[in-house]
Amino acid sequence: MRAWVHCARRFHVDLLGFVVMPEHIHLVVRGAAAAAEKFLQSSLQRSSRNLREMLEARVRHGDGEAAETLTAVKAAGRIWKERARSVALDVDEAVVAKLAYMHNNPVKRGLAAEPGQWRWSSWQAYDTGSSVIAAAEALAGVAAGIEAGGGRYT
Repeated sequence: MRAWVHCARRFHVDLLGFVVMPEHIHLVVRGAAAAAEKFLQSSLQRSSRNLREMLEARVRHGDGEAAETLTAVKAAGRIWKERARSVALDVDEAVVAKLAYMHNNPVKRGLAAEPGQWRWSSWQAYDTGSSVIAAAEALAGVAAGIEAGGGRYT
């Protein structure tokens, strides 16, 4: 999440929404097409590097699960399963529809009863009228706390 915030500022795109699912991520950004593509490429590279470094640190501290994950990542040659797919949304209604779809994804998958119960999304920012960037920064802090706590979400 820190990678998104950094890259959004660097490439001058607006992070309009996000949902982190167990095996994939939804992001909605607004900006020039070239800037949005650079944002995606750079944030994926940056987050891959951050994840590898975190796994390596946990392995150094004897975390067997992190060692297995790191071995699998090295065997695959990458962190992300497949290349990012981007879709141009040229009207506000399409953006709103995409945000609604992704915020409801955890509900559809049975991970939450309603969108506000899924902590790993920008839904709370829309519900409270706060900044999506602020929500991403707050979740980056939560993620750092989980990492410091040995990977446990409480």
